[in-house]
Amino acid sequence: MSSAEPTKYPTEVQEHENFLVETRRYLHKYPELRWEEVETAKFLAEKLRSYGLEVHTGIAKTGLVAILRGKKDHPCLGLRSDMDALPILEATGLEFQSTRPGVMHACGHDAHMSILLTAAKILSAQKDNLNGSIKFIFQPAEEGGAGADVMVQEGALDTRVGGLEVDEVYGLHVWTQTKTGVVAVKKGAFMAGCRMLEINVVGKGGHAAEPQNTRDAVMISTGLVQSLYSIVSRNIDPFESAVLTIGKIESGYAENVIADRAKISGTIRFMSKEVEAKLVERIEKICRGFAISYDVEVTAQFSHYYPPVINSSVKCVENVERIVENLLGKEAIDSQTRSMASEDFAFFLEQKPGCFFFVGCAPEPFDVNNKPAPHHRPTFLVNEESLKIGSSIFVNLARDLLQ
Repeated sequence: MSSAEPTKYPTEVQEHENFLVETRRYLHKYPELRWEEVETAKFLAEKLRSYGLEVHTGIAKTGLVAILRGKKDHPCLGLRSDMDALPILEATGLEFQSTRPGVMHACGHDAHMSILLTAAKILSAQKDNLNGSIKFIFQPAEEGGAGADVMVQEGALDTRVGGLEVDEVYGLHVWTQTKTGVVAVKKGAFMAGCRMLEINVVGKGGHAAEPQNTRDAVMISTGLVQSLYSIVSRNIDPFESAVLTIGKIESGYAENVIADRAKISGTIRFMSKEVEAKLVERIEKICRGFAISYDVEVTAQFSHYYPPVINSSVKCVENVERIVENLLGKEAIDSQTRSMASEDFAFFLEQKPGCFFFVGCAPEPFDVNNKPAPHHRPTFLVNEESLKIGSSIFVNLARDLLQ
C-alpha cells in the first residue's frame, strides 16, 4: 500500500481514477518526440474543448493553452504539463507498452498530461465557484528542445494568449526515485541548469612511427579531459553543486595514424549562475592553456542552455507545502531532495513566481537501497497511485488560491 491515504483525495479525483489511468495508458501507447506531438496535442485539445474550455493551439508549434475563466480574471494561475517522449526502445513489457518502436514515455510526461487533463476536467465543472482564472499549459519539447522558452516567447504566460497575464505558475514531475506518497518540494535551487559542451582540438596528423613531426590530437585530448575533471573538485566551492561530465570523445582514423583532430562532447550542470560562470571561465582558460602548450587549436562551444529551476517565491512554495500537508500529512513533505537533472520549467520561473515539485512515483515495494529504474531508461515505470496525488494537488491548489 502507498503511504497516501485515499480518503484524503478530493471526491472528484477518486471518481476520476479510471479516467486518470486510462488516459495515461493511452498516451503511453502513442508517444511522440519533441516538436512532433501532433496527435498528442489533437487528443488533448479535443478533450479540453469538450469541457467547455477556451483552447489556443499552435503555441510553440505543437503546444496548447486551455483557459478556464472563473468569476474574475485574476488571480490567474498557470498549471503546466510537458508532452514529449524520448527516443528509447521500451523494455517494460507492459500491456500498454509503446506501439512506436524506438519512442517511449520514459520520463513520465504521459503521467503529467493525465494529471493536468484530469484537473482541468474537474475544475472546469466548478468554474462558477472560482474567483480567478487558470491557464492549463501543455508544453512541447521539454526533452532538449527548451519548449518552455518558446512558449514564453510566444505569450503563453501573458496577455497575447487569451488576454490573460499569469500571476503564478506551478508544475510537477513524477519522480521514480522518491517513494509514492511523498512530495519533494523546497525553497531555492531545486534542479540544475545545464549547458552542452563541445571542444574541438585541431593538431597535426602523421605516421605513427614519426610522432615528433605531429601534434597528436588523441594525446592532447586525453590530457585535456583529465584537466577538465579537476574543475569541480578544485575550483568550485564544496558547498556549491556542480557536475562536469564528458560523455564522448571522437578521434582517429587507423591504428597506425596519429590523429590530427578530436572532438570532445559533454555537459555542465549547476545550481546557480555564479557557478555556471565559473565553470565556463575555467573550461575556456584550460582550453587556451592546452592550445598554447601544444601549439594546436582548441575551441570550446556551449549550447542548449537550460537555467536552474529555482523556487524563489517563498509564498508559492508554502502554498504547495500547505496543500500537500492537508492531503497526505506533514511527514509526506520531503524538503531535502533536489536533482542535478535539468528541467525547462525554469524558463517559466524566470518570468513568474511559482513552484516546481516532485511527486513520488516509485513502484512498490520501495527499497531505498535498491531504487527502481530512474528516468530515461527502457524499464522506467510509474506507480499510478501518483496520478491521483498529482491531480489532487493541482485541484486543491486551484481551489485554495481561487476561493
